[in-house]
Amino acid sequence: MDDEEETHHGLLLPEAERGMFRTGTVLAVGPGRIFGGERCAVQCGEGDTVVFPRNVGQPIQLNGTEARVMTENEITALLK
Repeated sequence: MDDEEETHHGLLLPEAERGMFRTGTVLAVGPGRIFGGERCAVQCGEGDTVVFPRNVGQPIQLNGTEARVMTENEITALLK
């Protein structure tokens, strides 16, 4: 396990993937997407910690801080 690093959330990251992912806190969620004519429930909520690839989402400025707008499909892991 010398080539793996454990995050403070308990995830093991191989050396090759360190820096490829970011973590963040969900600030807000929408009502969910529509699939097959029905609204799908959102799996994450405000305050949840998520892991996502560094290059996804649309960066925006929110109260002087960088935030990202992304779809639920772009989230790699949900850490509650």
